[in-house]
Order: sequence, then C-alpha cells, then structure tokens
Amino acid sequence: MVAPSSPTARGRPAVLVTGFDPFGGSPVNPSWEAVRALDGSRIAGRRIVGAQLPTAFGASLRQLDQLLQEHQP
Repeated sequence: MVAPSSPTARGRPAVLVTGFDPFGGSPVNPSWEAVRALDGSRIAGRRIVGAQLPTAFGASLRQLDQLLQEHQP
C-alpha cells in the first residue's frame, strides 16, 4: 500500500514550502501566514504542502527532516 503523501500515490512530487512559528512575543509570523495561504493549492500541476517549523534551530532541522522523508518533495 502506498501512503497518500508519497510521490507514487500523487503521481508528481509535491512542493514543500515552510514557514516559522511566531517568536519574540509576536502573535504571528508572516512567513507562516504566506505558507499557510499556499498549503493545499496546486501550482503548475504540483501540489503545495505547507508546514510550520519551530524557531528552535535543532527542532526545526529535525522537523524538516521528517517532512522531507514524509513528502519526498
């Protein structure tokens, strides 16, 4: 069985776009707001997958690695 997020199930690899969570006391992070607006859309026949990363260096790299494995963009 092929996972729904795998490239084989979708036909073409997705485009992974990331933004960061709010930090420094701000209630929003504009990078995430832009990514959130794109999440789930299709551009040039490619499915856009938006994901929010934490603003903690080690944690963001671990999450990015998981996202790359999951979506194989």
